[in-house]
Amino acid sequence: MTIETPRPPQADPYAPPPRYKNKSGGVLRVAILAGILGVAAAGYVLYSDRIEEAKNTPMVQEERDLAYNDAAQPADSMSPAPAETAPAAPAAAPEAPVPAAAPAPEPLPAPTTTTEPLNSGEPG
Repeated sequence: MTIETPRPPQADPYAPPPRYKNKSGGVLRVAILAGILGVAAAGYVLYSDRIEEAKNTPMVQEERDLAYNDAAQPADSMSPAPAETAPAAPAAAPEAPVPAAAPAPEPLPAPTTTTEPLNSGEPG
């Protein structure tokens, strides 16, 4: 009696060799994502600080104070601006003759859908 031992399955002779598996891909993705989020957060903080600095400049504070003062003052307590007087018209100036109306230009022809070359190569 012969006992046959099972043979391991034979590999396909034409199959490519097994590929190298990079196991750091997930870590690399998380590191890149964390870096991008960190740069975005730093940019936001720096940008918001500049806006706060711009709000606290003397020119902006002066404009803000003027706007608040104008808004706080009731409209009926504001005195109207004095009306400026128009300069007196010069003494009767001689009137210039009115030119005759120019004749109306000829109407343009209706547009066409065909195109004509501007320069057909002919002299003239």
